[in-house]
Amino acid sequence: MSGTGSSRSMRENYNTHGVENYYNLVSSTYRNPHFIPVKHCLFDWMNAWWTNECHNLDTEEGSDRKTVKIFDLACGLYLLKLPFHSGEVTESIASWLDTARRNSIPQSAKVQDALPVKRRIPWQQSPPPIPFEDLSLLSCAADPYTAAAYKSRLNFSCAELSFQDVADGALPLKFLEISLVNNPTADSLDDSTSTKNEDLGIMIQSDEILDMVVCSFALHLIETPSQLFSLLWELSQKARWLVVIAPHKKPEIKDGWGWVQWNIGQWELCGSRGPGLGSEILQDRVHLRAFKSVNFC
Repeated sequence: MSGTGSSRSMRENYNTHGVENYYNLVSSTYRNPHFIPVKHCLFDWMNAWWTNECHNLDTEEGSDRKTVKIFDLACGLYLLKLPFHSGEVTESIASWLDTARRNSIPQSAKVQDALPVKRRIPWQQSPPPIPFEDLSLLSCAADPYTAAAYKSRLNFSCAELSFQDVADGALPLKFLEISLVNNPTADSLDDSTSTKNEDLGIMIQSDEILDMVVCSFALHLIETPSQLFSLLWELSQKARWLVVIAPHKKPEIKDGWGWVQWNIGQWELCGSRGPGLGSEILQDRVHLRAFKSVNFC
C-alpha cells in the first residue's frame, strides 16, 4: 500500500514491521478480507427479513413509510484481537438499500442494472424492489477503538462505547439516514453531500426500541460467559433482532440470555432439536445467525 512501504507478501510485511505495527500502519486503508461474503450474507439476511417482517414495522406519523433503526455494534474489524478500519456492516446495508431502490425503478429509466447477489439457496437473490417512499433506514454505530476510522470512511460519527458500556445501558442516540452513507454505488451521493452527514444526524429517544443489532466478527471475542450474558440480556430489552456474523458458529447464545435462534429459511423459531437447515446463512466460511428477542416475540 502506498505510503506504508508494505509489500504484497504478508510474511514480508510481518517480518519488516511486526504484526501489530503493520496493521497500525495500514489501519486507515485496511479492508476486511471477508468483506464480500459479509456483504452477501447481509444482502441475504435483509432480503429475508424485509420480505417477512415489512408488514410488522412501525410507520412514520402521517405516512405509510416504514422506519427501521439499526445498531452496528462493535463496528470495527478485529483480527488477531487488533482493531482496524470499520463500517463494513453499515456500508453493506446501505448498498442493499440502494440496490433495492434501483430495482424499484422501471427498466427503461435505469442507468444500469443492479448487480445480483450470487445465488445458492432460495432466499439468496437481489433485493426486492423498495421505492424510496416505502422505507427509511436509520443507522448508528459504536466501537471503542475505531470511531475515527468509521467517521473517515462513512462521514458520520461513531460512539466510543465498549461492550461493557452497552451492557451497562449506554447506546448511541444519534442516527444517520443510511441512504446518505458514502456508498460508491449510490448515484445520489457526492462528496458535498457526504461531508454534511454529521449535521444531518437524527436524535432518537433513549427508550426507543431498536429494530436490529448487527455484530460482525466481534461478539465471540467477549472473554467470559457472564460478560456475554450481561450484554445480550441488556440488548434483548432494547432490540427486536440480533444478527451475529462470525467465521464460525461462536459464541454460543444460551437459553435464558434473552434471545432465541431464528430459522431464516423457514422464518420461524428453531425447533426443540436445535438449529437445522436454514438456521444460518453461509458464504465462503462466513456464518450469519439471527436471533429474536424473547421480549418482543
